[in-house]
Amino acid sequence: MAGAATASPRRTSLWNLACRNPARALLLVLAAVSLLAGLATRSSPPPHLRFADSHTPGDGALYAEVVAAVAAGAPYYHTAVQLHRQHGYPLRPFVTVRPPSLALASAALGPVGTLALALALIAANALAWYNRLRDQPKLLRFGALAAMSALGAAGLSPDVLAMHEWWSGLLLSLALGLDPQRRFAPALACAVAATLVRELAVAFLLALIAVELHRRAWPRVAALAAALVVLALLLLLHEQAIAALVRPDDVASPGWLGLRGPLGFARDFAVLLGIDHWPTALTLFLAFSPLAGWLALRRAMGPLPLVWFGPFALLEGFLARADNWYWVQLILPAYLLGWLFALMALLPRSPRPTD
Repeated sequence: MAGAATASPRRTSLWNLACRNPARALLLVLAAVSLLAGLATRSSPPPHLRFADSHTPGDGALYAEVVAAVAAGAPYYHTAVQLHRQHGYPLRPFVTVRPPSLALASAALGPVGTLALALALIAANALAWYNRLRDQPKLLRFGALAAMSALGAAGLSPDVLAMHEWWSGLLLSLALGLDPQRRFAPALACAVAATLVRELAVAFLLALIAVELHRRAWPRVAALAAALVVLALLLLLHEQAIAALVRPDDVASPGWLGLRGPLGFARDFAVLLGIDHWPTALTLFLAFSPLAGWLALRRAMGPLPLVWFGPFALLEGFLARADNWYWVQLILPAYLLGWLFALMALLPRSPRPTD
């Protein structure tokens, strides 16, 4: 018949896939790039790094020693500067000495109280993310509940409990889990607390203020700006307290700006998870594949997770030295939920009923 139409096979392309399911498209691109990067670095593998010469586990021991001294009644800044100097740690610039928040809190709570606080934060994260995913399938909700519990509990060791980035990451994960769009005040409180523990967490506040500026939520922008001003003043007081104790012959930091690129973040991620001996292609894929999961849930989660995780991963690779791998803790454990979300995105969708 003249009106009959002949069916033509549907053409499949990466562009069509990206339009229908951007998470799957990103996973394919990541797999290809990871494979190429792995082949490119096979001939010249990176040298083994001896972290014990400069950082963790030395850092954890140093911070634990500071807490013990403060708990015994010693003033924080004199103790921190003295121990930095005694163990050959840099004292210049002032950011090489951590803010006093975690040491003072840990000294006041004691070992048992500090562990109880850590467990409470882990439980709060698990419940917050279970509630945040209330509109998602039960499998995803209970998976997030179990994942946040397990990932948080994995850090319950004396060395990790002394690390500022671990606590800051828990607080930032809780801020995301509380959903700043619905519970702005408690989420902001968690983010500010994270910045008081580790000043690098200010990057999360900058990501949040970017999202609120885009939404033109001016009262929230004003609240964030006020928080940044207060944090800047506290950082200035921190700098003055250290400057009064530093001597001209004290060790200076070798600086940052590692300029290692995305592969640098992947290697830091792998070191943190203890998989740095795995093939480069696999660790690179595992490090960035959570972004595909967050992309899959972008409508339910809003723009903040991607605005936070994506730029942080890139900036960490460019700014951090090879022995600053613990910076990755700032996006954990929430970042790893992206693996769960990506897995759900790969599952076939239920077919829509046809007439």
